[in-house]
Amino acid sequence: MYSDGHQGLPRGVPVQIYDSTCGSRASMSDHRLILEQLLHQLPPIVLASASPRRTDLLASAGIPHRIVVRSIDEAGLSGATAADTAMQIARAKFAACEDLTRQELVICADTVVELDGQVLGKPVDAQEAREMLRSLSGRMHAVHTAVVMGTGGARVETVATTRVWFRWLPDDWIDAWLATGKAFDKAGGYAIQEGIGLVAVERIEGDYNNVVGLSVGDVVQGLETIAAGLATASEKAS
Repeated sequence: MYSDGHQGLPRGVPVQIYDSTCGSRASMSDHRLILEQLLHQLPPIVLASASPRRTDLLASAGIPHRIVVRSIDEAGLSGATAADTAMQIARAKFAACEDLTRQELVICADTVVELDGQVLGKPVDAQEAREMLRSLSGRMHAVHTAVVMGTGGARVETVATTRVWFRWLPDDWIDAWLATGKAFDKAGGYAIQEGIGLVAVERIEGDYNNVVGLSVGDVVQGLETIAAGLATASEKAS
């Protein structure tokens, strides 16, 4: 497939389309039934994130939720590794919403891009975004998404890592993407599912959705763990 000029890319650029759907209609139906049974064991879910990509992922998976956004100061939040940094920020987001966990299940996440051991956050301007994309061009980087979720005394923390290889990016591709204004709310200055991300990615190792912003599989496993913990606590209380 080739760009038609309306995707933040020059016309005629080859575009890689990732198909995130898999399995038969029957298997999808079974998945929905199992998920519905799981959700009945849990309190209402809150996604503490302003990311439209994360809410879309949860909605696509059939996980109903409401959105709550509370600002935190990320300055000074860092860990020994890039993955640790993502976890520190996710924990801070969870702490800011912990009052909600008395009656709801809160999900918080943070995504960082790592290149040569350095964290690439969200670019503050076009120049920084351009520098980030040039540094990623033709190289492999890692995307880490940390998730903290919990309700009451039950809490689960996970970190998923996906390795992403970029092909070489001409400056006109980068300029076309920056002109859309969509680079500034994304770690590393790109989104794998749109714009320059559609042509930049040569291959990945790991969960595609993790690069989008949330490993849905990890979230579901976390929900299962929390549901089991709540059931055990209820049995002990009775």
